[in-house]
Amino acid sequence: MLLNEVTGGSEALRALEKENETRGFQNFAIQHGVESNQESQDSTYIATFWQDFLSAIRTNPDMNAYVTLRYVTIQPDRRVENISESAKDGSPVMFISAETAFSIYEQEVRKTGRATKLARNDVHREGKRETYWLKPKSDQSHKVYIRGIRYSGCWCVDLNELPFGEEFHYTLKGKVEKHEEQSLV
Repeated sequence: MLLNEVTGGSEALRALEKENETRGFQNFAIQHGVESNQESQDSTYIATFWQDFLSAIRTNPDMNAYVTLRYVTIQPDRRVENISESAKDGSPVMFISAETAFSIYEQEVRKTGRATKLARNDVHREGKRETYWLKPKSDQSHKVYIRGIRYSGCWCVDLNELPFGEEFHYTLKGKVEKHEEQSLV
């Protein structure tokens, strides 16, 4: 009798362990699904962000003071070197004074009756995962002059890697040329 109780007890213990393993796997699978869904949403939101940001650059003249086109040498570790205003000096990049430009972007999106899906920090976090996001030469953030004012805390985006990069390049190049024409008058 005692042997049956011990044997039955260990079978019950094995059944409980198996149930816990199953529950653990189910929890893992649910957590993985939630995280994958979030990553997919973030990827969709970041693509929408760049589309909306391009629209804001095209339609809001205030953006000219916080976004600029430059040409740089991009190191293998995705760091920026040799910033220039001349196309012959490297790859086209867009420098963005993140805080102010993002505020203007949010205003532009609200004008369309929509809400922004990402905060500025979300864009920074998601952007850093992408090949188009460039690192500053040395310290924590890019510092660049835009229309004569020095900004720190800037983002730098490789227009050769960015979705819609060619459209950004064309738009920004046209704004730079227009700004230079107005400066000459």
